[in-house]
Amino acid sequence: MAIKASTQFWREMKKVFFFIKRDFKILFSYRLAFASMFAGVFFSLFNLVLFGAMFGVTELQSLSFYGGNYISYILIGSIGWGFMWAISGATSNALQSEMMMGTLEAIMSTPTKVTTLVLSYTIYGAFFGMLSVFLIIGAGVGLFGSDILGAISPATVVFFFLMVAMMAGIGMIFGGLTVWTKNIGPLLGLFQNSTMFFSGVYYPISVLPAIIRPISHIMPFYYSVEGLRRSLMPGTPDVWYYMGVTAIVAAVLLILGYIILMYAIKKAKRDGSLSFY
Repeated sequence: MAIKASTQFWREMKKVFFFIKRDFKILFSYRLAFASMFAGVFFSLFNLVLFGAMFGVTELQSLSFYGGNYISYILIGSIGWGFMWAISGATSNALQSEMMMGTLEAIMSTPTKVTTLVLSYTIYGAFFGMLSVFLIIGAGVGLFGSDILGAISPATVVFFFLMVAMMAGIGMIFGGLTVWTKNIGPLLGLFQNSTMFFSGVYYPISVLPAIIRPISHIMPFYYSVEGLRRSLMPGTPDVWYYMGVTAIVAAVLLILGYIILMYAIKKAKRDGSLSFY
């Protein structure tokens, strides 16, 4: 039994490799789209930094807990937010593309597990998330003299792994909704933008109006972004609290995402609409 389980496991891992290889071949067939995607990341960051420079401010009182430096705060927020949504977007967009091309139905008619598909999408998204991280760090070090590299700690690495798990769950939720409804429109972007408002990505939640500030504490992304930021601050005692909350949120979202995706696929199979978009 153990040998059979081990053989099946490695068979699925081999499929993960081939799915990722396929996606990279498709990606590099459209080099202009590939280059423009990362150019967008860079210019978004640059716009935010220049917006602050317009007021001649680099040290802000509202950021005193984080060292006061506006540029460092923006850099870390951009790193965390960009990394997370690269993973989530990869899963939901890939499922949408599989349906449009008619390959999802073909894949689901084979012994390939849904978790194998999701794992391949997650690894693929994490790869691009890390590329955006390196781009932002390079811009921070080369253009703005940031010392973020020297602040990376083991806790920082743990937060990145927790973000992968958390956003894989989010990706499955929106991927499942896409399979279920065929077209979720701008829902993913709306969700991303609305949650960013409360997650302390580009400004601390302390600047929010007091009446809506408590909403931040029920936003799962607040704890991952804030935890990542604190992991880069030596001696911060409550970093483990944010790590624990992020781990719990990641586990809940993974389970919820898997349930929603499996239900959506079963419904689509029953309706005969896996290849319909």
